[in-house]
Amino acid sequence: MENICYKKNPIKEAIARIDFLNFIEEFRDGIPNSIVNKIKSNFPIAESKEIISKELRLEPNKEIKHIERKGFEWNFFSKDRNRRLCITDSSMFIIYFKYEKFETFLQEYKLALNAIFEYKHDIQIKRFGVRYINNINFIEGDPLEWETYLSKNLLCIFEIPKNKKLTSRAFHNLELNCGDYNVRFQYGMHNPDYPAPIKKKEFILDLDAYYGGIMSKEDIEDFFPKFHYTIQELFENSITENYRQYLDS
Repeated sequence: MENICYKKNPIKEAIARIDFLNFIEEFRDGIPNSIVNKIKSNFPIAESKEIISKELRLEPNKEIKHIERKGFEWNFFSKDRNRRLCITDSSMFIIYFKYEKFETFLQEYKLALNAIFEYKHDIQIKRFGVRYINNINFIEGDPLEWETYLSKNLLCIFEIPKNKKLTSRAFHNLELNCGDYNVRFQYGMHNPDYPAPIKKKEFILDLDAYYGGIMSKEDIEDFFPKFHYTIQELFENSITENYRQYLDS
């Protein structure tokens, strides 16, 4: 499938993330200048935030031990703060709050990925994922009427109650095993006013493609476009021609 770009964009957040197999101790106290110098043209604003992670560990004597680990998030923002790159001792991810096109998303992620691997060649990755959160919203119209914009296959949940106006939340979870990777598709109306009945016409299409297992930098570069086009196909199967025309108007 070719990459599709619309004039209007319903993507609220686009996220690409890797999780390291082992903690990278060098990233606990700061990010090396060799990495910062390679990413600062795209992410010139640097900020840090202390974080505390908690985990449970099963000891050899079968005793469960509670472990608390302190560290930092090293955040780098674009000039307009619409893009965020975050590096910790356990992960690296990019979030786009204003998404424009896949080529830029891929290029900036590969730049950060290459910078990290050039600094430390023996990093092992245990998980990689790409996620697009689409927020389809309209100011006017019945909040529970979506047939004009969305595939009827997504909307059967609204037909279950006799009085669907009583609905306060309606959300589905569809998981796909695509062989060498998985996709989690969550969709529906989350309702910011929950538990009150739904009043706002907002529908979420949250698509997350991921692989869990040891992989190389080259594996990630191969998976990224594959994830993107799988998500794009699911999105296109979820909307109507009327909504495509709206997005391109």
